[in-house]
Amino acid sequence: MRDRFGRQARHLRTREEERELAEARRTRRQDTRAPRDRAGDAEVGFEKMRRRERVLGRTSADRAPAPNTAQLAGTIVWLGRGRARVRCGEHERPAALAPDLARVQQTAVAVGDEVVLHERPDADPLVVSVSPRRSELARVDPDDPRRARVLAANVDVVVLVLAADRARTGLVDRLLAALAGSGAELAVCVNKQDLAHDQEALQRALAPHRDAGLAVVFASAVRGDGIDELRALLRGRAAAFVGHSGVGKSTLLNRLDPRNDRATGAVRDRDGRGRHTTSASSLTVLADGTRLIDTPGVRAFGLPEGRDDASAAFPDVHDLAQGCRFRDCAHRHEPGCAVRAAAEHGALDPARYRAFLRLGS
Repeated sequence: MRDRFGRQARHLRTREEERELAEARRTRRQDTRAPRDRAGDAEVGFEKMRRRERVLGRTSADRAPAPNTAQLAGTIVWLGRGRARVRCGEHERPAALAPDLARVQQTAVAVGDEVVLHERPDADPLVVSVSPRRSELARVDPDDPRRARVLAANVDVVVLVLAADRARTGLVDRLLAALAGSGAELAVCVNKQDLAHDQEALQRALAPHRDAGLAVVFASAVRGDGIDELRALLRGRAAAFVGHSGVGKSTLLNRLDPRNDRATGAVRDRDGRGRHTTSASSLTVLADGTRLIDTPGVRAFGLPEGRDDASAAFPDVHDLAQGCRFRDCAHRHEPGCAVRAAAEHGALDPARYRAFLRLGS
């Protein structure tokens, strides 16, 4: 095939090109007949081959210099978009999140996380990994119900702050369900005891939780009532404060830690709702080792998938359900429902029964 192609291509070459090709063939034949000095070839004509190593698509000759991998360990004390402030020992320093962490920041990184940083010569250190958490507080992301948003990590106790004049005790049930199996316990602080409210109704609403062993502190951040009790409950532990806007979380934290003057604001006159004075979670370490995490106010607290088991929030209802006729009883309209019967006959507080149905819906 080579010869045939050569014959077919001859008419494309000039006579001068044919002569040059013939001369080149004669020169090559003469070179092959001439004696060769093999020893000289080895030393002069050839260079010893070197093994080429490939590292990330590069050869050893053009390998990039190794990055500075000096590592630091620290705790996230503030988190913004792609940015963080990390406590390393007794000092805090700004840091950037690695791109893979920044993409999933709301789930993968939270205030309270223990992290590893890499030092960089001309920039802030880079947060490159997050250590496994011993506990977390998470709720459904309002923008994506399929995703959980972690509010705080590695906490021992979550303090739910309620306002005495507008106590929404249904949030207690949601937090109990959210924290079931999370490694953290729940405590309730009923703030604003200095405002006019129905204390008897508040006591009745919280009685089932107190009977189940839930710690409840009645306080007034304005007057200072209950602050010592709350401080004793949290001493030496990591605590995250959560609640609706306007319940006085930041004011309570200012009482517990007078060194930090967190911004506070009054509720709106027209509807009594609070304004968002805390826009991002932050962690403060007190002199006695107590860690306080302030979180932004929430309008609603959706439960992440797998954290919606009502039995954790309603152990009394769960015990009554053992007497239901059907194992998969929804406790609504099914015949032989022991839970509904208890609510109808006064053995179960009807308000608590309605709260149970709301959580399960």
